[in-house]
Amino acid sequence: MFPRFAAAGVIAALVLGCAPTPTFDPASLDDPQRSEADRERDARSRPAEVVPFLALEPGDQVLDFLTGGGYYAHILAGVVGPQGRVLAHNNAAYHEWVGPDIDARFEAAGLSQVMLHERELDDLGLAPGSLDAALMVACFHDLYFVDVENDWPAVDADRVMAQIAAALAPKGRLVVVDHLAGPGRAQRDAQALHRIEPSFVVEAWEAHGLRLVERSEVLFTGRDQLDRSVFDPEVRGRTDRFILVFERDCRRSPCA
Repeated sequence: MFPRFAAAGVIAALVLGCAPTPTFDPASLDDPQRSEADRERDARSRPAEVVPFLALEPGDQVLDFLTGGGYYAHILAGVVGPQGRVLAHNNAAYHEWVGPDIDARFEAAGLSQVMLHERELDDLGLAPGSLDAALMVACFHDLYFVDVENDWPAVDADRVMAQIAAALAPKGRLVVVDHLAGPGRAQRDAQALHRIEPSFVVEAWEAHGLRLVERSEVLFTGRDQLDRSVFDPEVRGRTDRFILVFERDCRRSPCA
């Protein structure tokens, strides 16, 4: 099981002795305000496989870190319901990249529980212990990516992780989904290939007081080539993406 993870010395089983993950209500995908592009993306991103790892309940508060165009934030709004809160985060560079559509998406859908949260990465403006969960999809590797010409300077990754970890409530969950890098590559492929090794991700978050509780290769396609950029036409949309699930562990990092 998990041959590529096992080769990296990280993952040997799907669940690490934690409670079963709640099932996902597919009605969250049926919002008629979701675009045709969103529905086409469902087949590739498989949110019904990803969102349950957050273990959200109605009324929860969740951060969608670097939400981009708001694809996942829209789905999460249906999960937490009108009494919950979704922080749809972008920094200025991401907002410019996705364009103005996100500004209208949630207003048009009447989703008052979604708050557009535009903050730079060095100051996310998250209250301590305020989040029940946080989601990072295909963006953790961006903490180790640099493109100064396109307004993406070097990021203080530890500062970002410290802010998110502190914002999680006790037992609050963080779900990281990203493109798989080969064994021993750590963060070195983030720049050229937009990939990262799961063992590196685990070590980084554990250093900030989180505990790995679940992991999955359900988003593996078997058609990836780990030496190719995720934007290479031969693998784009068909990369192997790992899922890692963490919880804030107050024994490792004191909770307020």
